[in-house]
Amino acid sequence: MITYATPQAAPFLYRVGRAKRNFIVQQGFSPSCPTTCDLEYSALLFMPRLLGLAFVTAAVLRLPTVFFALGVLLWWCVVAPRFNPLNALYNWVLAPVSGVTLTPAPAPRRFSQFLGGTFALAIAASQATGAHTTALVLQAILLAAVSAVVFGGFCLGSFLFHVLRGRPDVAMQTLPWAGDAWLRALAQRGPGGIVEPQSATKDTQAAENAKGAEDATDAADAKDAKVIEDAKDAPATLTCEMQIQMAGCLW
Repeated sequence: MITYATPQAAPFLYRVGRAKRNFIVQQGFSPSCPTTCDLEYSALLFMPRLLGLAFVTAAVLRLPTVFFALGVLLWWCVVAPRFNPLNALYNWVLAPVSGVTLTPAPAPRRFSQFLGGTFALAIAASQATGAHTTALVLQAILLAAVSAVVFGGFCLGSFLFHVLRGRPDVAMQTLPWAGDAWLRALAQRGPGGIVEPQSATKDTQAAENAKGAEDATDAADAKDAKVIEDAKDAPATLTCEMQIQMAGCLW
């Protein structure tokens, strides 16, 4: 009688931790110590939480100036990531407690900030010009995207960045319900951080080509050695061709 094991679902806490690790990789950060995953995840959500609160306040009070200020702030974070005021606020207030310091945002996170700033400026312009329907639609999209980041660990802007860069496989692997992108990134990590799978393929092909060239050289050396050995076993009277072969100058 053949019995089959029933597949068991992953524990809930493991799935939560996996989603957090996928979010960190999706933001463009290189994998580090898994034990600090929760702290890094919470630190990366500091800015979206503050922005989400500001977006809700501006939407309820219908303040186009607040949306304009938030749009300018986000664009400033894209242009000068080293001078991000929200990162500086976290590093000043919470970093001494958590032990995690926020560094300048990588390209996927900056692209997400750029999209958020663009939506905020578009909402401010729509409200200022009286296009209230357009403003409401843009607000709904922006608040949905921020809610996905804060409550679901999914950043639409970073996901689109990977897709537009021609890496849809990376984008799909960093979804909250996908496999552990952290472990895959560790396996593919190179001297410069996370490397793409194409790099490993190119390195393998180059190694195979070098090995083939080395084998061909060894075969040529063996053939020359055989020619010289045969010449040594020949009679004492050597022809001109045999002398050239022994000298290794045969063309």
